[in-house]
Amino acid sequence: YWLFWSCYNLDVNKNNFIQLFNKDLDSEFWWEIKVGKLLGIIENNGDGYKLTDKGAYLFHLVEQKYTNQYIDKTWRMARKTPWPKKIVLY
Repeated sequence: YWLFWSCYNLDVNKNNFIQLFNKDLDSEFWWEIKVGKLLGIIENNGDGYKLTDKGAYLFHLVEQKYTNQYIDKTWRMARKTPWPKKIVLY
């Protein structure tokens, strides 16, 4: 969740990750970071990583799909039944 919204803001801050999770971002996501760099979708920015223009574009496509499948459905259900006990996403 944290990583998704950090990417949404186009900035993945290592210090924020340590403060929140008491873990090292590079150790926890070493594979994803390596692949992201190789694909040219992230780059170092001093404090962590930022999404490149290509990365921002691709993330936007994923974010739109995620929003349509999960967030929109959750809001729709909650408007019909405030505080539903269960929401089936699939």
